[in-house]
Amino acid sequence: TEPIGLMDFILLTMYYNCAQGGFEFGGIAENEEAYPAILEYVQKEWNKVVQYNALIIYAYQDNLIWYFYKADNTPTDDGIFLSCRTEEKFDKFFNLFDFSEL
Repeated sequence: TEPIGLMDFILLTMYYNCAQGGFEFGGIAENEEAYPAILEYVQKEWNKVVQYNALIIYAYQDNLIWYFYKADNTPTDDGIFLSCRTEEKFDKFFNLFDFSEL
């Protein structure tokens, strides 16, 4: 892994904590055929807030889409994860894409 500055480490930790249960509603997309559509969607309107040590996190308002990536920046077969602060937002993204509840 490459070195990371203190501010980048704090941001990474903050977003990853929200992704890993800080937000109440979570899901996973495990169908690799859905990955391109999900990534195209988030890359248009969401902000990439973390890309470090094989982890990418995109944020849009109080919602996160995140995944671990391979050398070509594509998701590993672990899936693409969705973390939302509200059930309303979770339902929106859940219905747009092939997410399963965690």
